[in-house]
Amino acid sequence: MKQDLIPGIYNYCNRWCERCSFNYRCRVYSKQLSYEESFNDLDNPLTEEAKSIEIIKKSLDEALALLDEKAKELDVDFNNLPQQEIHELNPKALNNNGSFMLYLNEFETINETPFGENLAQFNSVYDTPVLKLSAIVQESYIMFMQQQELFNNAINFIENSLSMGIISEDTAVQTINKINHNRYILCSFPLVLSGKLVTAYQDKLSADKANKRLTTNSHANGTAKVSLLLINDIISAIEALQHNTEIGDQLDLLAALSGIKRHLHKDFPNAELFIRPGFDE
Repeated sequence: MKQDLIPGIYNYCNRWCERCSFNYRCRVYSKQLSYEESFNDLDNPLTEEAKSIEIIKKSLDEALALLDEKAKELDVDFNNLPQQEIHELNPKALNNNGSFMLYLNEFETINETPFGENLAQFNSVYDTPVLKLSAIVQESYIMFMQQQELFNNAINFIENSLSMGIISEDTAVQTINKINHNRYILCSFPLVLSGKLVTAYQDKLSADKANKRLTTNSHANGTAKVSLLLINDIISAIEALQHNTEIGDQLDLLAALSGIKRHLHKDFPNAELFIRPGFDE
């Protein structure tokens, strides 16, 4: 119920809503349930892909409604804003990797671009050592997503061992559940981690630029703490799956995760002290 919702709990979680003991006290999860319930009333059932698109559309519509409400409160008319020169992105300026650095080179300084200071800060965030290490984590996410057969083969092996009487049913069920549990972590947490790291370092750079010290309960410390928890879960998942699957030693990924942890502890020394709403209370 609405009065039982924990404000901001969704900012400091791993996004595994189905396994969260606080999901019914989370606004995001409640919204998701309401969207899915509305789909059940449709004459023509939607595909999972169509549901995802519809959820995004509904979320954007609600965000725009809130923005419009705030604009009216501040007496801002979106139809009567100062006109600014609009620069069009020339598709020919893109290289094979989809980069628009050639396009940016048309300007004397980055602040002359239509992206201005936002892009300058964006580049500063992605130029930090921890975000460069994060690229390795993102690559691992793609790799694990593309290697579902590896996990399926491990499960088939367990099922065959059960059918031949080599292992008990309880052992088979526990092992398969363990594989699926850790498979989910490796196929989702790296992506969540990347987003949390960007948020944490964006907030840190903004604070540094304003010569402000991050307080213990700052959003940056909160997202840094979640990042550390996600890293621990990913490392544990790798170690667990090494016993039951052929994922390999994953030395590059483990080294990157260890490096990110070192940077987080150095850049956010008070992250562990952050009290996450609901989880740490």
